[in-house]
Amino acid sequence: VRILFHFVEGLTNRCEGRSHECKKHLIAATELCTTSGDAKNDHISATIFTEMGRIFLEFEGNTKEAREMLQVACVYAEKYGDSLSHYNAQLLLLSIFRRASESENEQKALRVCEQL
Repeated sequence: VRILFHFVEGLTNRCEGRSHECKKHLIAATELCTTSGDAKNDHISATIFTEMGRIFLEFEGNTKEAREMLQVACVYAEKYGDSLSHYNAQLLLLSIFRRASESENEQKALRVCEQL
């Protein structure tokens, strides 16, 4: 219940444009998911990590942290068999690669590609 509370609070803050509070609640939710060790939370974790990746991209354009969150989301989604979360996380990872490849820095694009 606490995981879902933080997740809903984070998304509410996101809709209200309060990125700092949003990240605070989503980080609390992810910490609860990862420390619980309960397989039932894997689906929730995949969704939360995917949303965290999306938020890092939208609010800050922080591709490094977004990529890290999305890679964790893929692991949780694959472990649980959640194809929708896995697909969404992969699409966001591909958008990070596209952004990096469109930039002038080709080295960054290669590093991102290697992470995929």
